[in-house]
Amino acid sequence: MKIHLQANEISDVPYSGMICIGKEYLVEQNLIYRVMRELHDGAAFYGSLHNSTIRDNFVRDVVQVGEGSDVSAYYLDEGSSDCVIERNVAQGVRMPVHNHIARDITVRDNVFIADKDMIVSFQRSTGCTFTRNTLFIPGKLNVLQPNAIKDWQDNVVFKGGSGRDGTSQAFTIDGAVPNVPAPNRKTLSAVAERVSHAPVLDGKIDLGGWPGKLQRLDREPSRQGAVGPPVLVKFLYDDQFLYVLSTMPMFAPAKIDMGSAWGKSDGVEICIAGLTIDGKKPATFVVRGFAGGAVQSSTVAGAPEKATVRLGKEVRFVAGMIKDSRDNTIRGWRGGWSIPFADLGLEPKPGLKIAFNMCAFYSELGTWHCWEGTLTDNWQLAQAGTIQLGETQ
Repeated sequence: MKIHLQANEISDVPYSGMICIGKEYLVEQNLIYRVMRELHDGAAFYGSLHNSTIRDNFVRDVVQVGEGSDVSAYYLDEGSSDCVIERNVAQGVRMPVHNHIARDITVRDNVFIADKDMIVSFQRSTGCTFTRNTLFIPGKLNVLQPNAIKDWQDNVVFKGGSGRDGTSQAFTIDGAVPNVPAPNRKTLSAVAERVSHAPVLDGKIDLGGWPGKLQRLDREPSRQGAVGPPVLVKFLYDDQFLYVLSTMPMFAPAKIDMGSAWGKSDGVEICIAGLTIDGKKPATFVVRGFAGGAVQSSTVAGAPEKATVRLGKEVRFVAGMIKDSRDNTIRGWRGGWSIPFADLGLEPKPGLKIAFNMCAFYSELGTWHCWEGTLTDNWQLAQAGTIQLGETQ
C-alpha cells in the first residue's frame, strides 16, 4: 500500500471525517465520531478508491442532519473497485456501509450496530461480497440492490431488543439476505421530443447536437435496478424519423467487445411495435447497434423477413468512443440512430404511444440496462413499456 492512514481520531466536523481518492490506500485503526454535523451525502470515511483496504476502524454516532442523501460510516463512491472493508465497527449509524456505482467490493468480518433500522447499500454496484459480518438491528434490515451482491453468506443478524413503542422483544438470529420484491412495471412512457431539425449523426455524436431531456435505462430484465454506471438516452422525432441517442459510460479503462454478436458484444437493442408492410398486421421490430459500428435488423420477435430487411436498409446508426480528455482513456461509447417511421408502418403524430423497449448490454460485466425488465426477452413488449411522441414545438 502506498498511502497509510493509521491511528487518527477525528470528530465534530461539518462533513466527512476522512476523504480519500486514488489507489493503494491502507486505512486502519482510526476512530471517527460525530462527523457530518452540518452536511449530508457523506460518511465518516468517504472514498473513491482502487485496490485499497479499510480495516480495524471504529465509527460511532454519525446521524443525518437535514434533508437529502443519507450519511454512512464507510462509503465507497463512483468508480471504486477491488477494495476490502474488513474488521471495522460502526455503532449508531443507520447506513454503516454504502457502495455507489462500485465494483468488486468485499465487505467481511465487520460489526455493525444500529439504534433502530439499518441500511446496507450496494447502489448500482456489481460483483460485491458480504460475508461473515455481524449485525445488531432493533428494527428492520434493508439491503439496497441485493442483485449487486454475488456472495452473501455466514453473516449473523441479531434482530430484536426494544420495539418501536419501547416494549421489549426477543432477539432472533438470521443470516439470509432480505427478500426484495421486483418493482412494478413502469407506468410512465419514454418521451420523444419533436424537433424541427434532425440531430447530427456522425462519429463524434456530440451531445450538444441533441436537444431534449436525458432519460435512463435503469432496470435489469428482472426489473430490479440496473447495476453499473447509468445508461443515458435521448429520444427525438420529426415527420420522418425516430432519433435515439444512447450513452454507455463504463468503468475506466473500459473493456469493450467491438464485435456484433448479440448478448456477447457491447450493443444496444431497440424493440418497437409497428405494422407489416401492408399495414394490416401488428409486428415487433428489433434493431441493434454495436460499439464497433455494426447495425442489425432482426426477425427474432416475429416481424416478417421482407419488412425486417427493408427496415435494416433504411436505419442509420453510428457509434463512437467516449474518451477522458485528460489522458484519452476510453470511458465508454455512444450510439445514435435514425429509424424511419414509414418502415415501421407508423404515422408519427403528437401524443402517439407505442409499445417499446430498449436494452444495453455490457460485455465486461455481463450486465443489462433496460427501459423495462420483461422477465423474459427484451422484445416481449406485452411486458415492456411505451414511448410517447411529444407535442409539437
